[in-house]
Amino acid sequence: MRLQLMILLLALVQLHATPARTQHRVTIAVKEISIEQLIKEVERLSGCVVVYNNDQLRGLPRLSIQLSDVTAEEVLDQALRGSGFSCQRVEEFLVIRRAVPQAQPPRKVEGRVVDTGGDPVPGASISVKGTTSGATSDREGRFTLVLPATGDVTLRVSFMGMKTLEVNVTNEQPLRIVMEEEVHDMQEIVITGVFTKARESYTGAVTTITAAELKNFGNRSILASIRNIDPSFNITEDIEYGSDPNRLPEITLRGRASMDVNVRGLQDDEARRGTNAPLFIVDGFEASLQRVMDMDDQQVESVTILKDASATALYGSRGANGIVVITTKRPLDGEMRFTYRGNFNIEIPDFSSYNLMNAREKLAYEQAAGIYNSSDPAIRQEYKELYNRRLIEVERGVDTYWLKYPVHTGLGQRHSLRAEGGNERFKYAASLGYNNITGIMKQSYRNTLSASLLFQYAFKKVKFVNDLSLGFNKSSNSPYGEFSDYTFQNPYHAPYDDEGRLKKMLDNGAMGSNWVTGNPLYNATLSSTSTTGYTSIRDNFSIEWQILPALLARGRVGITRQLGRGDEYLSPDHTSFDSFTGEDY
Repeated sequence: MRLQLMILLLALVQLHATPARTQHRVTIAVKEISIEQLIKEVERLSGCVVVYNNDQLRGLPRLSIQLSDVTAEEVLDQALRGSGFSCQRVEEFLVIRRAVPQAQPPRKVEGRVVDTGGDPVPGASISVKGTTSGATSDREGRFTLVLPATGDVTLRVSFMGMKTLEVNVTNEQPLRIVMEEEVHDMQEIVITGVFTKARESYTGAVTTITAAELKNFGNRSILASIRNIDPSFNITEDIEYGSDPNRLPEITLRGRASMDVNVRGLQDDEARRGTNAPLFIVDGFEASLQRVMDMDDQQVESVTILKDASATALYGSRGANGIVVITTKRPLDGEMRFTYRGNFNIEIPDFSSYNLMNAREKLAYEQAAGIYNSSDPAIRQEYKELYNRRLIEVERGVDTYWLKYPVHTGLGQRHSLRAEGGNERFKYAASLGYNNITGIMKQSYRNTLSASLLFQYAFKKVKFVNDLSLGFNKSSNSPYGEFSDYTFQNPYHAPYDDEGRLKKMLDNGAMGSNWVTGNPLYNATLSSTSTTGYTSIRDNFSIEWQILPALLARGRVGITRQLGRGDEYLSPDHTSFDSFTGEDY
C-alpha cells in the first residue's frame, strides 16, 4: 500500500513538472486550399496537434490566407471566421468545434399611443407581429413590451374605430405612435332591385355578399358559393340524385311551405321547387333559377339576400319566400383592359355515408326476415331453390360492390374573359364565359357558354344602359341511369358471367316475373340517350333621369327568348321493358 502511494505521488510531481508547449509563431501564405489542407500546414509549421471532426468541416469553402508572425490559433481563427466554428486551446492541443452562440438578454421597447390630436389612446392593443407577445396601453397611452433578442421586429397596433398600424422598431426610444380614425365611406349599401339604401338606414334582415367573398368560397356555381357564405340560404341535399350537375336544386330561404294550393303539386319536383324557392332579381329584372345556376360568377359584383317581410312589401306575394338580388359588374373608366380567370374543379365520389351489407350478410338477413318461407309447399320449395342458388354464389366468392361501377372522378373547368373601358359619358364591357361541369356519374356533364355586351351612355342627367346577353347550354345525363339503382342491387349478384360478358338479367328469381332483376350496367352499353339543351337571348334596357338630387325616375324594359330541347330515348333492349306484359306494350 505504501509503495503504490509513492508511485502515484511521483507521477503527479512529474505531470506538474512538465512545461507547457511553447506557442511557436508562424508565417503562412496559401491560395485556394481546403480547410483540411490548411490544418495540416499549420501542424507542420507550428508543431501543434489540431483536433477536429473531418465530416463537419468538409463542406467549408476553399481558403486563401496570408499572415506573418502569428500563432497557430490566430491562423485557424482567421480561417474559421463566419463559418460557425471556432478554435480553442486545450492544454497542448488546438480543438475546432462548433461555435456556441451566447444567449442575449431580451430587449424592451417603450412607447406611447396617441391620436392625431395628441391625446392618449388607452386600451390600444400592441402585439409583436408573428408572435403571441403583446401589451395594452394604459390611461396615458403608454406601454412596455418585451421583444425578441435579435432580428427585425414589427409592432401591430390596433384599436376599435382606428386604423390598424404596423410600426417597425428602431433604435429610437421611446416610440410615439399616432393612430388615425377609420372613416367608413357609404359603400355598405343594400340593393333591393328597386332602390339602393345605406345599410345603416335599412331595418330589414339582409345579407350582402361582395365579389371578393364569392371568390373565396368555392367556384362550382354561384348558388353553392352563396350557400357557403350564408347558412340561411339552404340547398336541400337530395340523396336520390346526389351531385347530378343537371339537376336544379331545391332552395329554401324562409322555410318550407306546408301545403300548396294544388296538393298533388307537392308530389312533383318542379312544383315543389317553385313553391319554396326565393325570387331571383338580376340587375332589376326577374330571372329563373336555371339562369342563375348557369351564371358566370366572375361577372357578379354583389349579392343581396332579403329575408323578412320587407321583401314582401317590395315585391308582393312573389317575395314571400325571400329575394336574392344579384348585381353584375359595370364597366370602369379608362383605356380598354382585359381580365381573364380560369380554374379547374375536381368531383370525387364520397361513399363514407354508405354502410351496406356484404353478400353473406344480405342473404342471412333475407332468410331471417322470412323472405324464403311460404305456407304453400310448392312455393316454399321454389323459394328454397332460389335461396340455394344465391347461397352457391356467395360460397364461390361473389360479393359485388355495385356503388363503384357508375361513378368516376370528374374534372371540370371554368374560364372567363372580360374587356371593358370608356369614359364618363360612354362605357362598354364585353364578356365571354365557359363553364364545364363533369358529373360524378360517368358520361354526365353540363356545358354552358355565355356572352354579354353592355353599353352605358350618359347625357347630362340622363343615363341609358343596354345589356345584351346570350347563353348556350348542352347537358347530358349518364347512360348508367340513376345512382339509386345501384344502391338497390344485391351484392350476391355478379354483373358478369363466367366468360366475362355482361349479363342482361341478374336474377329471374322465382314465381314468374315477380323477382326479375335487370342489370343496370348492361343498360349503359345500349344506345340510350338523355340530353337537354337551350339557347337563350336576353336584352335589358333601362333609362334613368336624375330630376333632383333626391328624385330619380327610372324605366326598364326586358326581352327574354329561350329555346330548349330535350331528348329521351331508351333502346328496345333496355331491361325496363322485360317486365312489360299485355297493355304495357
